[in-house]
Amino acid sequence: MSNKKTGASSGKRLALQILCAVLAVVLVALLGATVYVEFLLGKMNYVDRNAVQETLSVEEIQAIDEELQEEEGELSGPVLDESEVDLGDGADVEIGGDNIVNILLIGQDTRDGGRARSDSMILCTFNLEENELTLTSFMRDLYVSIPGYKNTRINAAYAYGGMQLLNETLYENFGVVVDGNVEVDFEQFTEIIDLLGGVELELTSREVSYLREQVPGSKFVEGMNLLNGEEALVHARNRRDVDGDFSRTNRQRQLLTALMDKYKSSDITTMLLLMDDILPMITTDMTKDQIVGYVKELFPLLMNCEMSTQSIPVAGGYYDAVIGGAQVLVPDMEMNIQALMNSLVGDEGVG
Repeated sequence: MSNKKTGASSGKRLALQILCAVLAVVLVALLGATVYVEFLLGKMNYVDRNAVQETLSVEEIQAIDEELQEEEGELSGPVLDESEVDLGDGADVEIGGDNIVNILLIGQDTRDGGRARSDSMILCTFNLEENELTLTSFMRDLYVSIPGYKNTRINAAYAYGGMQLLNETLYENFGVVVDGNVEVDFEQFTEIIDLLGGVELELTSREVSYLREQVPGSKFVEGMNLLNGEEALVHARNRRDVDGDFSRTNRQRQLLTALMDKYKSSDITTMLLLMDDILPMITTDMTKDQIVGYVKELFPLLMNCEMSTQSIPVAGGYYDAVIGGAQVLVPDMEMNIQALMNSLVGDEGVG
């Protein structure tokens, strides 16, 4: 009888020792993973979301406005005074909440030592309840009210006050609650594409003609093509269409979708190696803890969700005008807010 008890006791001790050893291995693995995540996140560039913004002088604002107008093409639409355009009193809805996560991707461009401009603004909206991801481009010539400044094009908001002022502008005009920003310089953007081995895109005959003209010696054909970073950037900046910036932002969303698909198809080892090189090129106003939280929450959705794209202003929801010497898109605010509510939240009406 005693031998049986001794044997049973020994068996329990052995099982306990094995369990402790397994737990120790798991804890060491988790610790190693945590340390590696901290190491990776430490490579990113961080800005303080709550930093007090410095108000620009009249002269500084004028200099920025002149810089933003440098690339103006042929102006179209009626020439209006600011007082002739009514943008309303701001949005009376809020696009955000427990089941909605809005991450704003900012493609910023600094040329000839000037102030950075937001040439690309794509809102990535994750609807957790519907398992949907919507990419919304805000056109850079969109005429809006910029808090603390004036009514002008939306890309001026970033030039005046960076991420923070751009977020405030989106909230005041459209009710969009931006949960976090991710910014990349266009020059670094080309490096990211090259690290991924280029990107495959389907090109139209007009796009092929433009690329052949801009990239001497290139041999692009109508249909699928593999573009390197520099070629993809030229393609993303192409505004030579009847609808100009609308086609440009559509190309940017297609490019982003193609990059996301390519990254998702990579194995975990490749993903980690790419992150090691890509993260130093990214600037964000999110904290490390926020990033980890969003990765846990959004990564499963990102790998298997329905994706759609759109532009603001929507078709039929704006008109061209020239205000203050700048070409702008004057939005029908109610129509565009309604479109955002329907596509991002799913409500039938504006609250």
